[in-house]
Amino acid sequence: MEQLLALRESWERLLARAATANVFLSPAWLIAWCRHYVKDAGLRVIVVYEDGELIGLAPLLVEHQSVCGIPLLKQIKFLGAGLSDRLDILAASGKEREALEQITGWLFAQGWDVWDVDELPETSLTAELLPWLARRRGASVEVVCQSVCPVVKVPNNVAAYRSTRHREFWKKVDYYGRRLRKEHALEVRFNEGAAELGRDLECFLEVYRSSFAARPSPLTDRRFADFRRDVVGEMARQKRILLALLLVDGTPVSGQLCLLYQQSCYAYNLCHDPSFSKQSVGTVLQWEVLQYLIEHGYKEYDFLRGAEAYKYRWGASSVYHQRIRIWRNTRKVRLVRAALRVRRRSRQANPREQAQDVEAAGEPSQPEGALGLIPPSSESNRPPPSGW
Repeated sequence: MEQLLALRESWERLLARAATANVFLSPAWLIAWCRHYVKDAGLRVIVVYEDGELIGLAPLLVEHQSVCGIPLLKQIKFLGAGLSDRLDILAASGKEREALEQITGWLFAQGWDVWDVDELPETSLTAELLPWLARRRGASVEVVCQSVCPVVKVPNNVAAYRSTRHREFWKKVDYYGRRLRKEHALEVRFNEGAAELGRDLECFLEVYRSSFAARPSPLTDRRFADFRRDVVGEMARQKRILLALLLVDGTPVSGQLCLLYQQSCYAYNLCHDPSFSKQSVGTVLQWEVLQYLIEHGYKEYDFLRGAEAYKYRWGASSVYHQRIRIWRNTRKVRLVRAALRVRRRSRQANPREQAQDVEAAGEPSQPEGALGLIPPSSESNRPPPSGW
């Protein structure tokens, strides 16, 4: 961990130079993740320098994975895997091939069995170069479409955005807002690191717990809450956090925890109090957030993982992610892969096909909730790390 902290300054400079930079590759995010989800012994952070300047960084973790309860495989994966929606190897723009060759060369000189590269944008140069580099060293490579992130391109003004959605859509959205303001005292808070951030974060976490009380998971436990407290504090110091709250009669009923990087806004957690679902509080807050981003010059609103229909009703387009799985060519690995192929015969549908089906479907005849713009529990499709 001390080595990670020592890299922060040069890491930030590299982030500013990388074509694939995003908030999930920032030191603040990944160092906070390490504090809560990893032991120092498993850290493997590979760095590449040129003339004393950092040009490549691969933040990795080594774990021992079990197959049928037997610890068999030494697995490499990204730091942040599972809770991070977009990952990659960081490389300075124009230096991607050089950095990747150095990183893979070092890794293939080490002892491991499988390297999982999760949530990699299919447009990344890593997605193009890494399979070729791995196969050149005799490894077997599997590439699958892993997930989809619907992204809204944010125009320069509210009128331009409203023109992209049909009239009936706006009639309902505007009606929900008018009705709520007529029946209740309404307050919308936006906090990018003000003095009351701690108070607002605790309000958000309480709404989040209420929203998912019926579905307990690692995303509702104390460790995840503590992780978010930690990362929000780190991000706030860099002006990379936006916490939005909707209060009805003084009570928080809907919230969005968003991460900011350059001109992009990443909607990490969305939630609302289930007892207010009929009042469409999630829809009302969603429109308030989009207006805020337009007014402050943001260019993208990223819903992150999950092809839920409500995201596309706000005008999102699909960004696809790949998983690249690299297997060493050893007898043990070949036997394990044969066993895994048997288990995969009932795999779920391809995320690309699911997203295309949702985009093509248009408005459903019986949408969830009042309009289906925000589902009953609107947490992104962010599962814990997948098992074997």
